[in-house]
Amino acid sequence: MSVETTAARSFDPLRTLNEQLSPRTQEKAALERERDEIRKEMERYKEEVAEWKKSTTDKYQEAIKRYKAANYDYLVGLEEWKKGKEKEFQDMLAKAADELKSQKIQNAQSQEAIKAKEGEIAALRERCEKMELLMPSGMNGKNGLSLFTQMQNEVQNRRTNAEKAPASPSTSLKAKADMIQFDIASITIQQQKLEIVVKEGEMAKLTLLDLEKTLAQRRKDMTDIQKDMKAAKIIKEKKKQREDEIENRLSIVKDPIRRNLLIKKIVKEMVIPASANPETYTITSVGEEGDLLREKAEACGYSISLYPVNPIDKKRQGEPVADRYNLMHFRDMTIAALADGCGWGGEARDAAAKAAGLFIDFMKRVRPDISNTRQAVKFMLRAYGAAHQAIVEGTTPETLFSVGTTTMLGGMVLPLSKSQAQGRWAFVCVNIGDCKAYHYSASRKEVYDITGNRASVVDPRDPGGRLGPQLSDGSADLRNLSVYQTICDDNDILLILSDGIHDNIDPQHLGKTPQDFQLETTDGTWHGLVDPESANRAKGEWSLKLLKKMILGSVNSKSGKSKVLNIAETLVNYTATLTQTSRDFMENSENADKRLPEDYKKFPGKMDHSTCLVFQVGSDPLESSEDAPSRTRSESRKYSV
Repeated sequence: MSVETTAARSFDPLRTLNEQLSPRTQEKAALERERDEIRKEMERYKEEVAEWKKSTTDKYQEAIKRYKAANYDYLVGLEEWKKGKEKEFQDMLAKAADELKSQKIQNAQSQEAIKAKEGEIAALRERCEKMELLMPSGMNGKNGLSLFTQMQNEVQNRRTNAEKAPASPSTSLKAKADMIQFDIASITIQQQKLEIVVKEGEMAKLTLLDLEKTLAQRRKDMTDIQKDMKAAKIIKEKKKQREDEIENRLSIVKDPIRRNLLIKKIVKEMVIPASANPETYTITSVGEEGDLLREKAEACGYSISLYPVNPIDKKRQGEPVADRYNLMHFRDMTIAALADGCGWGGEARDAAAKAAGLFIDFMKRVRPDISNTRQAVKFMLRAYGAAHQAIVEGTTPETLFSVGTTTMLGGMVLPLSKSQAQGRWAFVCVNIGDCKAYHYSASRKEVYDITGNRASVVDPRDPGGRLGPQLSDGSADLRNLSVYQTICDDNDILLILSDGIHDNIDPQHLGKTPQDFQLETTDGTWHGLVDPESANRAKGEWSLKLLKKMILGSVNSKSGKSKVLNIAETLVNYTATLTQTSRDFMENSENADKRLPEDYKKFPGKMDHSTCLVFQVGSDPLESSEDAPSRTRSESRKYSV
């Protein structure tokens, strides 16, 4: 009994339940405390959000106030600018009115002076008429100083005869009257004689001044010629001395490899300084539309438009031709430039004309200071900077981007010292954009691409670079600005082509497919090339073969025209014939609202402004190619800029 009671007392269900619920109670209390902390955190967060909203609202209101103030200042400034411009316009009108008034006054004074001169002429005529009345018979109709001398002698003879004649009362008065008349005639004749002498003296003085000026100019010309002869003699002596020195250095080296390396090192910068020789001829593209052909014995420039005539307004699209070329040839140097204005319109044409013209003028001015190819490159880069400044000159921040932009390839042909390994001439050029230069070797009958392709340019409409305000700050786009150099022989031919020609020898524009060149693509088109670099190389080789075929056909032509003219006409006529189907489609009135299908098999070629500048290397174009030094290969080097 006592044992059961003890067991009953030891088991307390309520206490056991409380013990079991105690952890849950503690957990609940902890959750409640955590909830309270979260609520407090939420309250703090709400307060912070409210403070942030208030701060942001204040800042926003402050920004609005500043914007309104700035806008007000801008409007006030704009109004002041308008008033200033109106005042400038009114001042300009007033100045023009003053100038017009001054011009009217000058015109009135000129009219008064003319009337005064007319009065003098009338008075002189009247005096002449009186003279004729006083002249003895048989003297009328003669002019000049001899007439007055003869008249004076005749009057004096008659006066002498009158004095010797016997006097009588009936004739004395008549004799005196005759003597007085003779005296009047003599005095008048002497007066006219003196006037003629004075006028002849003034004319003689003017003639003497002209003769003195001519003599001074002839003396200056003689001095210049003597300087040129002296400079030529010095250059010849230095050239001979240098050639002897080179020959001595080369005679020591017997190993062929070391000898070739030494030749390259010697020839690399052996450019003969330009003398003061006068220019032989200049070729410049001029005109607004149509064929622009300028041709000399050694150079030819040819430019046409491949765009169609609009069937509605009968005007050719893309006018005016935006390509401009300039070439200046000297006996010891040639300077050439081809600029392709970007886009259509007069702005693109003007940009190209300014760039090409300034490049030629700049390089002509610094020509005497060039003694090696590095200096030539330095001056050409400066010429490009000056060309950009010429394009944007006269613009304001508001009108800066209203002017055109242009690509350009400009270069120089410089004479090198004779070397059987390298040749006689160096062609150095700077290129920005998508113009290209090619070199035809007359001795090896091969064509070389000097400038390479535009492998880094993805968009075919992007030339890769241009002069003029292209970037956001108005500066030029210099992404692909590059310098190139190649060595040429006498009678070699250099070609500078716009993309209107070299794009039309691209196999892609002639309907060729990647499969024709065994090129791998993802979609069977040129846009899905797996290896674009290999594709560009294959396309370049194919284009060179086509260009070589056309050049050889032109050089070997029996047309009687010069080689450069044959090449230029062949290239331009080729592009015109190639794009004829595209023009026929666009000029059909039924297709007035249609775009040209992008099917190069059916519509081959690219319509553009098509321009080429072709010129022969060498001071004497009649020199045979057999006499020109030969070399094993054409060297073309690209410098980083």
